[in-house]
Amino acid sequence: MGQYLNASRQDSHSVVANPGFVDPASGDYRLRSDSPCIDKGGVVTRTAGAGSGRVVVVEDARYFTDGFGIGTGDLIVVGVNRTVRITKVDYAARSLTLENDISWNAGDAVGYPYSGTAPDIGAQEYLASGDAPPDPPTGLRVVSRQP
Repeated sequence: MGQYLNASRQDSHSVVANPGFVDPASGDYRLRSDSPCIDKGGVVTRTAGAGSGRVVVVEDARYFTDGFGIGTGDLIVVGVNRTVRITKVDYAARSLTLENDISWNAGDAVGYPYSGTAPDIGAQEYLASGDAPPDPPTGLRVVSRQP
């Protein structure tokens, strides 16, 4: 791997190791406490400028959803603000409309809530005993369509 990294100058932040899933054979892909993927993730995107209000322009809005009309939007963190919910995403304008007013600086990190010093690599954050899980999605509905 070292030769590849030196020659390609790619993947310098990749973790090349067993991810330490709890029980992948049974479909449990949560991370064990000794996983090398804990706190090794990076910033999803950044703000494209400073501002305040409910509409934040980001470098890349494609990571987020507003629920697509069937659920609620993603919970995100912008800079040092508390978690806030997305109510609308304009992918062409790279803007996120939020449920509450916030303030941000140019280049602030924008991403999903995490615990620890950085996001974990993987679909779920590792939760130590006593940690509260992230808020579950709300407002989902099941629609049955008959032929």
